[in-house]
Amino acid sequence: MLEFEAKWGTRADALKRLREISLAIERLRNEQDLALRERDTLIAQLREIGEAWNSLAALTGLSRQALSKRELHCSANQLETKPARG
Repeated sequence: MLEFEAKWGTRADALKRLREISLAIERLRNEQDLALRERDTLIAQLREIGEAWNSLAALTGLSRQALSKRELHCSANQLETKPARG
């Protein structure tokens, strides 16, 4: 118990810190999701105008195979989320 209090303070302090950390992690996940979607969109659009896989792989640090899988995944998600035309 003394080690706990030395590191975290009171139980209430520890619970408050836990909540703060959890919220920070959630914010970071949301930021990461937005960045990944933007990157995938850019990759898809650059491919549409003829940018080479090798160039994109070098810029992103991903393999050509990983990029093409992300492109397929991105395309599948766009099909699922497009509203139906009536």
